[in-house]
Amino acid sequence: NGWIMEGETRVQIAERHVRQAEMHVARQKQMIERLRRRNRSTVDDEKLLQIFLETLKVHQDELERLSRESQSA
Repeated sequence: NGWIMEGETRVQIAERHVRQAEMHVARQKQMIERLRRRNRSTVDDEKLLQIFLETLKVHQDELERLSRESQSA
């Protein structure tokens, strides 16, 4: 769910975004494995995986920043 839940903190939102991004990465890796087993091209799927990995990193960095801020507040 991409919507903000009532009462959800910024850290909780960032944690949810990290979990969702991790799920996208895992699903894409599974897709690539299925294609490889069928001797199909994975070029486009691997490009998409790289985008998902980059997005995951952005979410992880944001979570780390928000966590540091909330600990110092």
